[in-house]
Amino acid sequence: MVFFYWILLITAMILDNLLGLTFEIEGLSLEYGWFYLAIALIHFLPGLALAIRRLHDLGKSGWFLLIALVPIIGAVWLFILICSEGDRAENTYGPDPKGEYKLDYLK
Repeated sequence: MVFFYWILLITAMILDNLLGLTFEIEGLSLEYGWFYLAIALIHFLPGLALAIRRLHDLGKSGWFLLIALVPIIGAVWLFILICSEGDRAENTYGPDPKGEYKLDYLK
């Protein structure tokens, strides 16, 4: 999924350059423009929600995402956390997402 997101961003960057919609700061033209900015902003909140949900699966608060602000170590630690397996039991954020569910309407 991330692969397609990156392809979409690169395509937006190329489109911005072809149409001349790139941003300029003090005469210096950036590679990014309006299409790139729109796609990045549209995907920001869902990506943030996905990362917070993943941390909840591990039994951690969503605020733990701020650990990425610690230079180098924080990003590596967060990457390892996100790649690790979640809790096998119910935690304060809900049941195990891989566990069996008994839905009331199926009874």
